[in-house]
Amino acid sequence: MNRIIKFRVWTGKQMLYQDEQYLASFIRRAVLQINLDNERGFQQAHESYLPDGKSIDDYLMQFTGLTDCHDKEIYEGDVIRWKIWPSSVEDENDTIEKYVVDAVTMLRGCFHAVRRIQIIGTIEPYRRLEVIGNLYENADLLPQKEG
Repeated sequence: MNRIIKFRVWTGKQMLYQDEQYLASFIRRAVLQINLDNERGFQQAHESYLPDGKSIDDYLMQFTGLTDCHDKEIYEGDVIRWKIWPSSVEDENDTIEKYVVDAVTMLRGCFHAVRRIQIIGTIEPYRRLEVIGNLYENADLLPQKEG
């Protein structure tokens, strides 16, 4: 199985997507852009100069290798809406389609849908998923913590 390895990065103001260049080149450009977009001024393009002592991992998101129901690529940090099948809902006789909203993250080597630190399910190609935003630009799409 061939899997496409590519990334995107949140700069503080915009999402940059890796083009066909090498990953190291993309990360160097992304670190510089993160510094500029976070209004830190021009500094050396080195990971140790990222704002607030963060690492590039705080901004970098990997492509899952999957697309949603509209053929949009799914990345870590995406907010997805997906269908809960009636058999997984309390009332198995309920035929109404129900949807939940979760964030995509990498845990234990797999991409998962996560809600409030709880793994909800593995992101799999046969699930009907829809990307509706991302954690950086659309955090308000996620359900709020209870209590």
